[in-house]
Amino acid sequence: MTDEQLRAHLGSAARERASDFGLDRWYQQLTQLWTRLASTPAALSR
Repeated sequence: MTDEQLRAHLGSAARERASDFGLDRWYQQLTQLWTRLASTPAALSR
């Protein structure tokens, strides 16, 4: 593997990993959390 190949591989992996921390991903996870909480009977009885 050359330095150029390594650089390209690491750059690609970094961009993929960074998507886990984006605003869209955060919103998606928050929406899933609120959906689970709203559909849990214990959450409704409090």
